[in-house]
Order: sequence, then structure tokens, then C-alpha cells
Amino acid sequence: MKRRQNKRSLRFKQVPLELALRAADKASQGPRVPSGSGAVTTTKGKRPTILVVDDESAIRETLGMILTHNGFEVTLARSVGEALGIISRRQFDMLLSDLNIGQPGDGFTVASAMRRRWPQAVTVILTGYPDFEAALKAIRKQVDDYAVKPVEPEELVKLVRQKLQAPARAHRPPPTKRVADIIRDNKEHIMTEWLKVTRSHREFQSTSVSDEERLDHLPKKLDELVTMLESHPGTTSGEQLRAAFLHGEARRRQGYSAEMIVEETRLIETCIFNTVQANLLNINISQLIPDLIHITDSSQRQLRQSLHAFFGERVIEIRTGDGKSLAAQGHRAKAGIAKRPKRRV
Repeated sequence: MKRRQNKRSLRFKQVPLELALRAADKASQGPRVPSGSGAVTTTKGKRPTILVVDDESAIRETLGMILTHNGFEVTLARSVGEALGIISRRQFDMLLSDLNIGQPGDGFTVASAMRRRWPQAVTVILTGYPDFEAALKAIRKQVDDYAVKPVEPEELVKLVRQKLQAPARAHRPPPTKRVADIIRDNKEHIMTEWLKVTRSHREFQSTSVSDEERLDHLPKKLDELVTMLESHPGTTSGEQLRAAFLHGEARRRQGYSAEMIVEETRLIETCIFNTVQANLLNINISQLIPDLIHITDSSQRQLRQSLHAFFGERVIEIRTGDGKSLAAQGHRAKAGIAKRPKRRV
């Protein structure tokens, strides 16, 4: 799909400077009117400000030249991070953003930030996919309008003018959720994706473990993450750590290696974060980073206990996030670490 979009966008990508200026001249011969005679201006009489976001430099620069030549004040950004930084510092009348900047759909992240920071701003998305109705409906819900690439310069300028001349309306930010809500609402999806990844992972194919055995710890782990984020952010309960200790013992009996325990933890975090990424427009951004830090911290604490159990340490001091100490008793034989079951080759 990405290749298809690049191919369809050739009209912008391969536009030399002189052709871009020629296109700008052609666009300016449309409905443009001298300032003071009906030209598009803000309520303060200034030129409308537009933020253009696209990771393709040729497209970004060409759009900038066309819009500047038609009387708009244009700021360019090449990434989501750069765009978010600019939006936090400067007010704009319009956002013109590619749908897929670095990752699929992250143009919506920029649009959401613009709507929250500057509710009066018009948001327009550029997309190379005109044939998927569901996505277009989603775009309609999240932004004011969209344009399908490749777009003729005069048509783009016409769209920009129409949207800026329309009566200003403040966008009501959509209801937001915490990361805990996203995990709870997508619990089955996270488990399904994690199971799919571990099934196809070469290292995990070396053990004779059923899907039920692979998943036995995950539902409770996700439930406890939700409880932690909602009730005791930044803490890891003794119950969670005991469960992690028993999980390490179970994985040893099932023939896992220490590396496999570490990898399955990483994959769980990845599936959670991918789900969060897919729901960014619905998330309370102000709490996003703290919540992700709490998830990673709790996950690493639990991983540490699983590895203690795996290596047969008899008594482990468990420290919860609130500073309390607990003790977990291992069940390994005094004679040393028992041999793990042989792994299939």
C-alpha cells in the first residue's frame, strides 16, 4: 500500500522548482483577490497561517511554495514530533497534513493536537488512498476535510480558501480515555496479537507449549496493570510480584530459556504499546507518558521476579512500588538448580 501511495504522489515528488512556481501562478489566477478586496484574511486582517506537515521533502516544499505564492503564511514540518512542538508554541488558522507521516495514520495525531491546542483551526488531511470508504468516513469524523493525492495545485488552493472563508467554528475535543481504559477495552485484542506473534517467533517454536499454557498468565497480568494505573500508579503489588515469581517457575518447567522469558515480556509491552498507538486520538495525552512509564516499570519489576524464580533463588526480597518489602519463597531443591526439560530442536 505504501508503494502505491508513493507512485500516486509522483506529481508532487518530481516537480522541479520552475514547474512548482508555474503551478503556483496557475493556482493564483483562480479566485485570488488583492488584499482589502475580499482576499482571504484572518479577523485581524493578517494573512492566514497554515502548518504543512509531510515527511516527503519534495511534496512539503512544493506545497509551501504554492500556498505562499497565493498569499498564505506557511510553516513546514517534516515529522510528527516537529509538528507537535510547533503547534504547542504557535497558533495557526489551518493544518494541512499527510495521513501517513512516519507511521500509518499518524496524521490524525497531529490533527488531534491541533484541535486541542487551537480549536478554531481548520484541519485537512492529504491521503493517497481514495478507494477505502471506511477510512474516509473516519477521516470525516476527525478532521474538517481531506484531499486525495495527487491533487492539482489550483484545486488545493481552492479547497484551502473555501475552508478558511467558512464561518469559524470551535471543535469540541472528543472524550478522552486513559491508557487503563484502552487496555481494558482491548484486552482480547492484545492477547490475540501477542499469541499470534509468539506462535510465529522462531525461538518459541522450540517448546511444546499449548496456547492455553502460553496465555495462562496474561489475562491476570493485563487486569492488574489496569488496576495499578487506575488505583495505585507507579506501584507493583505483592500479588503481582508473587504471580511473576510463580510464572518464572512455570516457564522453567515448560522448557523456556531465560532469554525467552525476557522476550515474551518485551512482546507483551510491544502489543500494549501498538494498541495504544492505534487509539491515540481517544487518549488523554497529558497522562500518556506517565502511564507508559508506569507500565514499563511494573513490567520490569515482574520480569526480575520471574528470572529470580527461573534461576532457582530460594528467598527473594520483593519490594513493591510503595516501598514495602515482602518475601517470596522459592521451591527449588537444596541440591541446586534442577535441569530444565530438554527443548525440541
